[in-house]
Amino acid sequence: PPVLLSQVNPAATSEIINAKIFNQGFFKSNVSFEVIENEKKKEAKINYILLLDQPFVIKSISFDKLQDTAIKRLVLENTKKSLINVGSTYDLDLLRKERVRLDDILKNHGYFYFSPDYFYFKIDTSSKENNLDIYLAIKEDAPQRALKKFGIGRVLVEIDSSVYDDQFYSKVDTIRRRGIEYIKANKFFKPGIIIRSSYLRKNELYSRKNHNITLSRFGNLGVFKFVNVRIVDDTVKGDSLNVFIDLVPLPRNSLSAEFQAVTKSNNFIGPGVILGYLNRNLLRGAEKLNL
Repeated sequence: PPVLLSQVNPAATSEIINAKIFNQGFFKSNVSFEVIENEKKKEAKINYILLLDQPFVIKSISFDKLQDTAIKRLVLENTKKSLINVGSTYDLDLLRKERVRLDDILKNHGYFYFSPDYFYFKIDTSSKENNLDIYLAIKEDAPQRALKKFGIGRVLVEIDSSVYDDQFYSKVDTIRRRGIEYIKANKFFKPGIIIRSSYLRKNELYSRKNHNITLSRFGNLGVFKFVNVRIVDDTVKGDSLNVFIDLVPLPRNSLSAEFQAVTKSNNFIGPGVILGYLNRNLLRGAEKLNL
């Protein structure tokens, strides 16, 4: 819809356009504008003029500034799937996505406290041609624990932990299998289905992929209304994390009723009802019975 010319700020719009094309590698371009007014029609239009030079192209990508040898090795091992490549046009958005990709790799190899923001790209445009060199590095103020690999010290699974007190827990068994502890406080779940659903295991490196799989596996069982994975530092071992998986079950049994209009053989319409029964955990292994 039309707007008043006084409500438009073409200079600010020009700056936004210029920043957009700059982030896409057009470093030597220029954006200007002209306002054309029509006194008779009391109208005006704004033309934005873009003078585009050739975009800057990536000439080289260097990882020599990565001082941490373990992180550098992981980065080099995964360069084939990099989002930035020699010969490509500079794109700030791709650089940001590449930082997230590299962070994801580190998260799957124990770097629990790393963040994409700890990476930065140094851009060298000193070449006379429209070429640039990119250097990947880690910020000097990145915390030391972000550069450290963390293993898993303990994995504890509890169901309805808020319902029971310490006295109750002292009387129930704790089952230990495959590096996972399961407090068998709820008799309606077999230990096997609980232990198989956790991909976070004791003495393994932390992995965000396994973290997400664990959440997905428990959620897909369809017997829990709430799944929470808490990860805290191990106060004894400085390079370990303790994992606490809290599960809140759905009601085991549920009834449903669906009311509808039914046409009978004599063409009269009368009420009808369909009753349903669902058992979400028939044999204590998340088996479902739906009638």
